[in-house]
This record gives sequence, C-alpha cells and structure tokens, in this order.
Amino acid sequence: SPVTLHTLASLMISISDNAATDLILSRLGPQAIRQTATRLHLTGQDDIGPVAGMFSTWDTPRDQTALLTMTAAQRTALYWQRAEQVRQDPSLRDPAAVQRRARAVEPATANALQNRSAPAGTTRDYAALMARVLTGAGLPDTELQIMRRHLGWPMRVNPGNDEVFTRLYAKGGSLSGGVLTSNLAFTPKVGPAAGRPLVVSVFLRNVPAGQYRALQDSLDEALLMIA
Repeated sequence: SPVTLHTLASLMISISDNAATDLILSRLGPQAIRQTATRLHLTGQDDIGPVAGMFSTWDTPRDQTALLTMTAAQRTALYWQRAEQVRQDPSLRDPAAVQRRARAVEPATANALQNRSAPAGTTRDYAALMARVLTGAGLPDTELQIMRRHLGWPMRVNPGNDEVFTRLYAKGGSLSGGVLTSNLAFTPKVGPAAGRPLVVSVFLRNVPAGQYRALQDSLDEALLMIA
C-alpha cells in the first residue's frame, strides 16, 4: 500500500530513518530544501543531500580522497547524483553489501569523512529553531502544527509525559560511530523550572571509538527518561 508523507516524516523524526529522509528530500528537491533552511534561519547549515548518496561516496579510497577535497556545494551535488544511481541499481542498496563497504572504511578515514562530508549545522541554529517550535514565535501556523505533530513524538510514545510536561519536542541523530546530536525543547509542569520554556541542543563530533557507545546510550537514556 502507498506510504504517506505523514508516515515518512514520522519515521524520519522519531527513529531517524534514512530511507524515509531520502524519499522526502527527493520529493522536495535541492532548491526547496535550500530555501527552507534559509527561511528557518539555519544560517550555519550546509546544503543537504540524500543520505544514501552521501554514504555511497565513502565506498572506495578514490571516492574518499576526492570527497575530502570538495567544497560543500560540490559534495551535495555529488550526493544527489549518487542517490539517483542507488535508486536505479538495486545492488548498490543491498543491505549486506552496504554493511561490508561501511566496515571496510578505516577508522581514521571515517573520522575525516564525518567531519568533511556530512552537512554541517550549528547548535545555535537548531536551539533557536526548537525554541520557535516550542513557543510558536515566527512560524506560520500550518507549518508549526506539522512540526509540533512530528517532533512531539515522545508525548505519544509515553502518555505519562503529559503529567510532567506541557509540551515536549525532540530530535536526535548519529553518524557512523563518531557524531551524536540531541535537540530537546520542553516546558515542564513540575520542578523549579515549571512553566518555563527550555531548550537543549547538543552536537558531538570526533567521539572516540571507545566512548561512542556509552555516550550514545547516555543520550538515549536521557531521551527515554523524557519519553
């Protein structure tokens, strides 16, 4: 049966589903994505391209070397090109093959690719955007309601949150064992900050391999405690 945009957005936000993300990106196209980032005041945000296209550029040493010398705009254009190749060639998206190629990337190279190839953003931008979602300031009502519906997933996962939060919005993410992000916006009903809108945005890069799992578990635990 057809998958709705609502379902894709829910998967993209609640569990960081890369396939859902790429389907939405392909539906919007590069120009609309760029315009949306500008309109939302994400001034520190690089252009965003398909996740499948990004990871496909990590496959060979030649690709990796070329990627590390490109500008952000060149990388994004390449991601769109590679994503189309992935779409047309089922062998490029075979899960086992994708996993083998990912494991073949040397840790030092993976770290460099994370720092150079993933689209950069800033905690300041994302904290400001989450604050606008929380307060409703400066966002058209239709867009605000859509953003709140999807970012408010923790309230649906655990209805008990309604007892301690007036509002709660969340989006986290990770990248290939070296990057972690967590963005939270909430208004508690209880405690010393009751009634105050609060926002937390955490971006972690170059996480040491030996600490990545513990940090990820810690962020997940915090999110699950809230959820």
